[in-house]
Amino acid sequence: MPGQRVPERPGSADTDHTTRRPPPQHPAGAGLADRTGRRWALTIAGYALTIACVPLLAIPGAATLLGFDTQTVIMTVASP
Repeated sequence: MPGQRVPERPGSADTDHTTRRPPPQHPAGAGLADRTGRRWALTIAGYALTIACVPLLAIPGAATLLGFDTQTVIMTVASP
């Protein structure tokens, strides 16, 4: 009949809430990139930061191999 509502199929997306996915997760800087419109600049800055920080992560490990105390090396590098 016209005007009658057709019942939903069992398991359809409207009634089955177990199949609903959460919204997608965005990287931390995505909001900043969207607001400023400088996606490439922020991408290059992120790579530059990685290039600068990864060698610094090797300092405590290399110091241990050379016989220095790791805690002492960390305190020396971290002191102002």
